[in-house]
Amino acid sequence: MKSNHLFWGVFLIVLGGLMLLFNYTDLSLDFNSIINFWPVILILIGLRVLIKNKLANSLIVIISAILLALLVYVLIFENISCHHMRFYRDSLKEKRETISQNFTPSIKKSYLTIDYDFGDFKLNTDTQKLINGEIIVRKGNYYFDGEITDSISDYRLISNDTKRMRFFPSKKSNHLKLTIHPEPEWNLNFTNNFVDNDLNLQQINLKALTFESNFSNCKIFLNPKNDNCKVDLEINFSKLQLYVPDSIGVSIETDKNFSSFHYEGIEKVDDHTFQSENFEKSNHRISLNLNSNFSKVTIIRK
Repeated sequence: MKSNHLFWGVFLIVLGGLMLLFNYTDLSLDFNSIINFWPVILILIGLRVLIKNKLANSLIVIISAILLALLVYVLIFENISCHHMRFYRDSLKEKRETISQNFTPSIKKSYLTIDYDFGDFKLNTDTQKLINGEIIVRKGNYYFDGEITDSISDYRLISNDTKRMRFFPSKKSNHLKLTIHPEPEWNLNFTNNFVDNDLNLQQINLKALTFESNFSNCKIFLNPKNDNCKVDLEINFSKLQLYVPDSIGVSIETDKNFSSFHYEGIEKVDDHTFQSENFEKSNHRISLNLNSNFSKVTIIRK
């Protein structure tokens, strides 16, 4: 058998086996442990170049395929602790900035846009200020800007770094921690890549959430106070855990490709539509549009 056929055969068998195993059991793999073994693949490739023995070469190909399948699986489906990744330019130093905007009762509607990569992102509520927190940057450049017009606030945290950057495993990355005031009607728009997301939106008056994340781990807690909250999620090569109380009615439209979808307390209407029994009767509802590619999505109802 040719080496490339052997490699791809073993790779696909192992990857498919892992997907089946972990979809139907509570087992998991640790990303941080697996990723540390990636240099072994380089060693095996070097050995294959040096060793001419056919049996030894076959064993090296098989082991390489298994390791690569493990790496691909944990990148797509497991908890990715992105604070163990360092993305940097040689001359870039750590920058620490405070993000703060005072709250006034005249603010009735708020928009917040965040475009942020490579690190962790924690969001919670606080009654002291409209927006408050801190960003620690070791990769990229970000600016926080916005305005208040009459009863509407509009703020954004966006990267203005266009230069290409290198990345290597490390214990350094970006850190973003924010709190927002619970009273205004919030429209949130978040985009990120390679991020550990922990978004607690249970106490805020959430009107709409648009969230796009790639190669990330995402935990989102929802408990909307209004009668109909619109949520648009696009998840690619990521793991999403969405927490929604039983009292909230949920309707989901899905477009999922090569993704696993686990849900509690929600009935399947058709291949693309899911709905909770209390959706029509509930005073508080979520209309969720979910697009996912090569991801693992779990909806938890408690």
